[in-house]
Amino acid sequence: MPDDGTMEDFWKERQEKAGGKVQFQTFATFIGRSQDKRLDLGGLAYIINNIVYFEDFEKDNFFFKIISKRKNYTKTEFSFPVSSVQSVKEVSLGEGVNCITGIIKDTDTKGINPVVRFFSNPILQISMEGGYSYFFDIMRRKEFIEIIRQ
Repeated sequence: MPDDGTMEDFWKERQEKAGGKVQFQTFATFIGRSQDKRLDLGGLAYIINNIVYFEDFEKDNFFFKIISKRKNYTKTEFSFPVSSVQSVKEVSLGEGVNCITGIIKDTDTKGINPVVRFFSNPILQISMEGGYSYFFDIMRRKEFIEIIRQ
């Protein structure tokens, strides 16, 4: 989160910029987009006016800065309309990484089975109209899925 200001200021700024009220918000890790490189960016996913927004934040941790390969922080922000989402499904992290790196196609990912779910945390594959997918680990996953599927 930003150091300056309050959480109230943060959300007020986002709502003014997007022209609406926050419908949903949660912590999320953006893992990557299909046919792209893996990222693992921690940040916020939120929905305003049926548009999903994601933005990451610089990790302000001395230890992390020492061990991190990232020299210069570049903020990542993107959004997409809920109406452009074709489907949402839970997949294993391995399936997601295989899709991101191009080993398998978006259409070839398999939903997570109950045994794998018991031993690991599933991630979300959000398949878009353009034939690509976003992959997220989202804290409030069930609520997010309900909103996206409405």
